[in-house]
Parts: sequence; C-alpha cells; structure tokens
Amino acid sequence: MLAGQIGDASAPITISGLAEGDARPVFDGGGCYAMALLLIESANVVIEGLEFRRYTDEGMYIASSEQVTVSGCLFEKNGFEVEVVKESETGE
Repeated sequence: MLAGQIGDASAPITISGLAEGDARPVFDGGGCYAMALLLIESANVVIEGLEFRRYTDEGMYIASSEQVTVSGCLFEKNGFEVEVVKESETGE
C-alpha cells in the first residue's frame, strides 16, 4: 500500500518488475485476497511490468491520486482489473 507518497514529476516513485524475457513478477491472490496494490492520496507514481491475478476485488485500487502511470502490466481473473476512484467519489 502506498498512502500519501508523493514522487517528483522528474523522479517519480517507481514500482517496476525486473522481467527476464516475457516473465513478469506475479502477485497472485489465489482467489482469497481482496486486492494486491492500493494507492491512496499519492502522486507521481509509475507501476510497470507486473502481473496481478486472482484477486476477489481489484488487482489494483487507486484513490485520490494524481499522475499515476500503469504500463506493461497484466491483469487476469480479478474481480476488477484496476479501479480508479476520484477524490469527489471518496467523499473527501
């Protein structure tokens, strides 16, 4: 979970898989866990090259955050792949 983490536009917080060939690091909820990655009130974050599978809710949940880039990720068999909630939708 990232909560209140603010990267710099020129040096964002980066969560990156170190893939060899086509293999990505896998977050596997096994159908038992709600979500893999939560970003709340964060900014300038890059998430790349990861795999999220078999979470009952979201593979990734992003709320009240800005300038978040998700690229080269694979989402399989999650309740929702990625859920993005704007600040006005969270009641804040």
